[in-house]
Amino acid sequence: MSSILAWRSLLAPLLLAFIFVLTVNYLGSDTTDETKQLSPPAAGQDVYVLGNSMFGTGLDLERLRSELPGETVDFGYYNGHYSSMWYLAATQGMTRRTAPDTLVWGFRPTYAILPAFRQNKDTAETVLAQDAPATYNNILLSAGDPTRSDLPGKAEDADQQVNFSGRQSTEPFERYGAILADLIKAPFDGMNGERNVLSLSVNKVSSEIDKVGAAAGIESLAPEQNNRPTDLLIAYVTNGRIQKADALVVDNGDRFIQGEKMSFADSFIPPTSEAFKALGVRQVVVIFKPVTTFESPMDAQTQAFYEDAKRYFEREGIEVIDLLDDPSLKRSFFASGDHYNQDGARYVTDKIAQQIKSGR
Repeated sequence: MSSILAWRSLLAPLLLAFIFVLTVNYLGSDTTDETKQLSPPAAGQDVYVLGNSMFGTGLDLERLRSELPGETVDFGYYNGHYSSMWYLAATQGMTRRTAPDTLVWGFRPTYAILPAFRQNKDTAETVLAQDAPATYNNILLSAGDPTRSDLPGKAEDADQQVNFSGRQSTEPFERYGAILADLIKAPFDGMNGERNVLSLSVNKVSSEIDKVGAAAGIESLAPEQNNRPTDLLIAYVTNGRIQKADALVVDNGDRFIQGEKMSFADSFIPPTSEAFKALGVRQVVVIFKPVTTFESPMDAQTQAFYEDAKRYFEREGIEVIDLLDDPSLKRSFFASGDHYNQDGARYVTDKIAQQIKSGR
């Protein structure tokens, strides 16, 4: 009976948390917001990690912070974004004044070789791409990006421009349906951690819930681990095998623009690195290992891309954490696809911390 009463005492805070999350994200889902600032801002950071779900599952932010005491460390998390976004982050999202001291970013050769690869919908990249340098459009154009069909030089028989959201459609049902769909999914995108204010609010509420649970003898929710609502659910239904929802994401299907494979020299990696270098930041580049390479090597074109990348970073004196050529990285560190489990996150985070500290 006492356990039932304890859980009843948790119900009200949980409902309040859910209502608060929905309210924050409905209020924050204004599609007219066109800020080009990264979230969280890179300004004032001693160490700033910029990445997608590879860092989303491979980075334990609190662990990294504990390894770098007294330093400001944060994570610009852009799930579903790829190399084109890192270029825009360097050229549109930062300036010399706002750039961090040390920047950690990375890529998988299997995706960086496809410069156009990204989600087939409106994302943060859509905003940063406004007034982007010509290099951005030229690389996408060369890579056969179907969204570049409006640019001069696009082949006449190329794919039609992708209509990301349906908002521009001439069909009223499609147009208003897209608007309604955006409104409905906005709070749930937020619950997955798209907005930094959400993380803060959930952590605060979970802290209060944890206090109630501790008084009732219920195991801690460990808010210091920055658990998101979806992560807690995934951990529960998989009996702890998967700790983060991002580990379930597979980068394929119609939801992604792919384009064509390009050489390393024609990809976003060199201009991105050059742009970060121009900002005066120290770069630590992580080359992630595709999980398929445990069974078979990459194809010749992708292997050449990888080899060219290593030579480039060595020539430019840029620090690299090469997980593709790391014999200590185990298959058991991976969850689903290329994404890491908790053991993998600890391993990758420790490698990043060691590299940052070694260069000081």
